[in-house]
Amino acid sequence: NIDLQNSDGPYIKAMGDDLRALISMQLINLRAGHYISDYDMHIANILSRVVCGPEGSKFGDNISEGVYLAAERENFLKLAADPLTQARIEHMMLTGKALRN
Repeated sequence: NIDLQNSDGPYIKAMGDDLRALISMQLINLRAGHYISDYDMHIANILSRVVCGPEGSKFGDNISEGVYLAAERENFLKLAADPLTQARIEHMMLTGKALRN
């Protein structure tokens, strides 16, 4: 087990790299079937990195809440700064419909 307990806060059991790999494989299949766009896949991969825990974690590792919150904040800011995300937000605000860019 890797030591990612860098704060005193509560701990969350990681889903780990194995689930992240499974999600990645499913996303590849969805993209190949034209069910999701390249950017949908990009967003989902980012979300899986946040939800499954840090790279190198294994199922059941205790990860501090602070590690999850830091990853969530970092990736949210990256996505918010991306012009493709901004286009999605603008389109939703103007039309009420999702943009699949």
